[in-house]
Amino acid sequence: MSIIKINPEQTYPLRQKILRPGRPLATCFFQGDEQAKHFGYTIDNTLVGILSLYEEDIPGQEVKGGWRIRGVAVDQEFRRRGIASALLNIAQDVVISEQGHFLWCNARVNVSSLYLEHGFFIDGDKFAIEGVGEHFRMIKTLDPDDRHCPNNEELNNEPLSKF
Repeated sequence: MSIIKINPEQTYPLRQKILRPGRPLATCFFQGDEQAKHFGYTIDNTLVGILSLYEEDIPGQEVKGGWRIRGVAVDQEFRRRGIASALLNIAQDVVISEQGHFLWCNARVNVSSLYLEHGFFIDGDKFAIEGVGEHFRMIKTLDPDDRHCPNNEELNNEPLSKF
């Protein structure tokens, strides 16, 4: 098992299967995918988890230095094994290495506990995204001492700068 950098197209099958079941593949293309950083969690060379990370501030907010998490998905068969947590940890480390100040996401209500366990807080009221479901905006401020990788330099023998 390992976390690897992947291209946007590699995220689409899991996005569709987990986040947009029964909907056209085109609903899995997110604005900014080409500029984003995409991570995949593999087991036996099979992609079983994904996370996409966008350098993006919260719309309408003055605070700068934000990075948005989108499209977190873990194949049903591999849930409850720490895969989403591992992906969140590497995203956090990458943002810290890029001098980002906070992470944010629109988290589905049914998985908001995962983000709370990782130090995010709920910002505002629950809201609905049409065709997707109810969400909370969640935010986590970052401190350079919050790194997860040893020396914040290596992951799977690759420097974080490669991610």
